[in-house]
Amino acid sequence: MDGFEGHVARFFACHLPDVKGASPNTVASYRDAIVQFVSFASGRSGKVVEALGVEDLGGDALGEFLDHLERSRGVAVSTRNHRLAAVHSLFRYIQARDPVWMEACSSALAVGRKRCPPPLVGYIGVEGMRAVLAAPDPSTREGLAHLAALSLLYESAARAQELIDIRACDLSAGFSAVVLRGKGGKSRVVPIGREVSAIIDRHVRESGASGDAPLIAGRQGKLSRSGLRYVVEKYSEAARSDGANVPPKVTPHMFRHSRAMHLLEAGVNLVYIRDLLGHVSVTTTEIYARANPEMRRKAIEERGARIAPDAAYDESERQDLLSWLKSMDW
Repeated sequence: MDGFEGHVARFFACHLPDVKGASPNTVASYRDAIVQFVSFASGRSGKVVEALGVEDLGGDALGEFLDHLERSRGVAVSTRNHRLAAVHSLFRYIQARDPVWMEACSSALAVGRKRCPPPLVGYIGVEGMRAVLAAPDPSTREGLAHLAALSLLYESAARAQELIDIRACDLSAGFSAVVLRGKGGKSRVVPIGREVSAIIDRHVRESGASGDAPLIAGRQGKLSRSGLRYVVEKYSEAARSDGANVPPKVTPHMFRHSRAMHLLEAGVNLVYIRDLLGHVSVTTTEIYARANPEMRRKAIEERGARIAPDAAYDESERQDLLSWLKSMDW
């Protein structure tokens, strides 16, 4: 295959998974973005997809596509920027390999991200999380498996896919740690507390999970993302029905946010939280420090107190101050 179609095929078949080490979810996300862009360019130019040329896929087409996503389809600015990142990745790949596409790639890569406010961090409070984790019935095999999934999801601050990908052999002896395989094929070892270790131990013994078998299985083998979402929603609703303070919409990723927020509130250094979450930079982790207004208030008060440890006036100072104010020529 030659031309644009061939470049796209090799980008998805080899470059993303083999060179970049992109996860299946990332590949699928990029695929959807590029299919949307190419379909838009086809409609814009009046040409079938196979007939699209250099002149149909440059910066003008990309800019109009992004505006179309935001205005006509109502996507968030963050989604617009994600689509742009996917298309940029493809054009950087083509630009390095085909001089015919140099101008189109350059004009597309010149299209910038749209500024958007940082997203609000949704999380469950400590008591709410306790209620969610208390909801499964561990006396049944299914309830125990669900408890193991929810407890490990929170304890390890794993992303949904990271939890799903955990195999029995990824657990250390004594279940005191687990290997998580994160974005870009990067792995990290995360400690597991004694209480959760005991839950995992019991689940492994009763389920018989071993070797390369998934630690948390679904009805047809490996647990799916939708299956994990169902488990999270089921027990969040159960806790909410019992009066717990649990947000109306809870996702698996909120367990990750909640773990980070709870550690931060407990005084754990951001660097350690960064390592737990698998962030490359602590700057990414700082979103949690900005998300809690009560923590900001306390920090400001503490720093203010260090500067002025005794800011109160005694009675004589107050009278002097009032006399001075009254004497001012207003």
